[in-house]
Amino acid sequence: NIDSFEDCLANAYLKLQYYDEAIAEYQRILQLNPKYTLAQFHLASAYQAKGLKSEAKNAYQKFIETWNEADHDLKELSTAQKFLLQN
Repeated sequence: NIDSFEDCLANAYLKLQYYDEAIAEYQRILQLNPKYTLAQFHLASAYQAKGLKSEAKNAYQKFIETWNEADHDLKELSTAQKFLLQN
């Protein structure tokens, strides 16, 4: 179950608003496991928080594509869809 801890450092960076570090760490994680959907979502969130709308849009789209079978009422999915509708 080590995969569930893979994004701890990136999540801490994101929470502390160290967006460059969070982005780099999420990218590293996604290099190892491109289907790590929550890492993709958080990468999009980091881009959005940093004001990188184009990158956030691409990352949210990729997140939705990867998690296309998820429950439609999940908070992350609705957040991504809302962002894409507004941008």
